[in-house]
Amino acid sequence: MVSPILHAKLKIILPQDFFMTLFKGLVLLLLLSFFQTTQSFSQPEVWKDSIDILLKEEVPTKNSIKKLNYYIAELWKQARVSDSTINQALHTVEKARQSGDELVLADALINLVRCYLNRYDSSKSLEYALEANKIYEKYGDNSKMAYTIMQLGVIYYTQNKYQKSLDYYEQAIASYKILADTFRLSTLYYLNGINNTRLRTYTAANGNFREALDLKLKLKDEQGIAEVNLGIAELKLEEKQPDSSLLYIDEAFKYILKSENKYGQAKAHLLKAKCFAVLNNFPQAFKNADLGLFIADSIDAKELVIDANEQLYKLYRNNESYPNAYRYLFNFMTMRDSIFNEKTSRSFSRLEMDYLLEKSKVKFCYWRMRIKIEPFY
Repeated sequence: MVSPILHAKLKIILPQDFFMTLFKGLVLLLLLSFFQTTQSFSQPEVWKDSIDILLKEEVPTKNSIKKLNYYIAELWKQARVSDSTINQALHTVEKARQSGDELVLADALINLVRCYLNRYDSSKSLEYALEANKIYEKYGDNSKMAYTIMQLGVIYYTQNKYQKSLDYYEQAIASYKILADTFRLSTLYYLNGINNTRLRTYTAANGNFREALDLKLKLKDEQGIAEVNLGIAELKLEEKQPDSSLLYIDEAFKYILKSENKYGQAKAHLLKAKCFAVLNNFPQAFKNADLGLFIADSIDAKELVIDANEQLYKLYRNNESYPNAYRYLFNFMTMRDSIFNEKTSRSFSRLEMDYLLEKSKVKFCYWRMRIKIEPFY
């Protein structure tokens, strides 16, 4: 039997031990949370280190190359594509060629395509996309063929060849309908809307965006919803409805700010600048254009940087501040010409012709074999 004095001591001591244990547990949880957060922030650096280690293997295994493809794809998803990442992607393609595994090579090529497109370098990406598509066709990988065709549409869009881009998107849509891939379909409807806006086929663009938004809402894809709202905002601006455009931009911002999407923020500010310029609210137009340029420049989004310089040139010209107008015009033309030039167009035509000739040659060989094998009756 416990004495009254000992019982009193236990009543005092036990709660203290309990709270001390609880405190230690909370401290441990906080430390674990801190280490997990630190790990998530440093993860891309870990991937880069892992890529460098794997690339040093003299005779890479198929598994090593698959890991390289995975790490580079993750860096691309997080929009962390630097010059170093592109070099790593190029070396991965070389290692994949050495391995002799064509499907692993095709995946490495698509990674390289996405990295180049992230840096707005479509002239280099076309060659690799066509090579990857040829491999996927050879092995009958319909899902990856559809994705590559979609990337070809993106490539031609970046070259302002909107109808050609639209043709590739339509091919991809037909494939993804068969594959019943709702997510890809929603993205392609959005991309079609952008192209039709550029082509000034506004009725078609409205239909595309509505289809995209319906699917994005069902999928609860918040980033996708924001992108579609920005697409509609751009369409409304083209249709001379700046007030309506601003409403869609504000709707997009609800989702953009949640995900800290820098590209989306830059695009939204630049669209706002255009709207305010149409509404003759020039102080607000300058503010949004400057902010859009600052964000776009910080993430090296060349397409948006070009757009921002063009807008600021027009704003300063309208304000009769000609030295500033000239500075932004010079920046705009220099950047635009570095991306869209005659040499690039010739390169595109040559690559496409080579690809079509290669396909024709394969078909010709196939039919020649059939003629030899199958007798005529």
